[in-house]
Amino acid sequence: WELAEDYGDLKAFTAALTKMRREHPVFRRRRFFAGRPIRKGDELRDIAWFTPGGQEMTEQDWDSGFGKCVTVFLNGQGIAGAGTRGEPVTDDSFLLCLNAHYEDIGRMVEEAQEWLATGLRGVKVGFGKRGNARLGYEHDRDVEYMRRMREGLGGATQIMIDCGWAIKWDVMTAVRRVQAFEEYDLTWIEEPLGAWDPEGYANLRSKTTTLIAYGEKEWNLEGYERILQTGTVDVVGVDPGRAEGITGFKKVADRVEYHHRQANAHAWSSAITTAASLAISFSSPACKLFELKPLRNPLQHDLVSEPFEHRNGYVYPPDKPGLGIEVIEDVVDSYRSDKVLEKV
Repeated sequence: WELAEDYGDLKAFTAALTKMRREHPVFRRRRFFAGRPIRKGDELRDIAWFTPGGQEMTEQDWDSGFGKCVTVFLNGQGIAGAGTRGEPVTDDSFLLCLNAHYEDIGRMVEEAQEWLATGLRGVKVGFGKRGNARLGYEHDRDVEYMRRMREGLGGATQIMIDCGWAIKWDVMTAVRRVQAFEEYDLTWIEEPLGAWDPEGYANLRSKTTTLIAYGEKEWNLEGYERILQTGTVDVVGVDPGRAEGITGFKKVADRVEYHHRQANAHAWSSAITTAASLAISFSSPACKLFELKPLRNPLQHDLVSEPFEHRNGYVYPPDKPGLGIEVIEDVVDSYRSDKVLEKV
């Protein structure tokens, strides 16, 4: 207790939680939750779990390696047991959001430093992700994040930013943001204007010097040729799981090389996609680097007998026949639709 004065805010917060628990029996049940409707014909259960987006969590959500935020509904009408006099116990219902994302920029930089300590040569940061990071939404915060990342990771580390699905910048926002990032040597900006905006990307190209990356959502060689002809893409993302397989990826890589651009595998979905992407990446001079997720993922680490890992920042081609992987069929079988639906 001698530290109570120094940690007054923590003490007050803990006291408030204790008072809340004392006043609300929904937080001090005597029996476990059942996860079933509280009465016949009622869809409302005693407890339910949701994603930050408000969708009820699936088995895949629970297994997600990057999920750091969940929401739980506690039904005040579904308290099992009775009071001291045998009376039913009821309470208010609560919706609680439990968040472990890093809102503090300094902590996010430290997390990136931890990944780089394993030997990785760069980091790609996804903007618009769940939680309180709030990257991609506020100009000043984004620029401060980029400044702190460059300061914390050093000048030799490649830093890429992927705007992904959630961030919807207009052209002027993209120009202003990328121009501000350039002071801190951003390696490339990915999909700042989505999958297809030739006029917007031409405008962005004319006002910035940072490499522009997009293309991973294309399906065939014709689509990639259309992008290359605009002259607005520097790093062409290709997913062999989408773009006509290994043959399609090889054809695209050849055209990217012809246009003197860089090809980059979008290979995160599974170890099979990674193996196919590595095969083409090692066969094409257009491919300069290879991306790996730093967090464990079942389709990367459980699907094959020898998961792909980097060695001091380098990925080496497997030396076994074919794609060089051995797929574990029991894992494939566990993800078949009928097996997954049985768990729902």
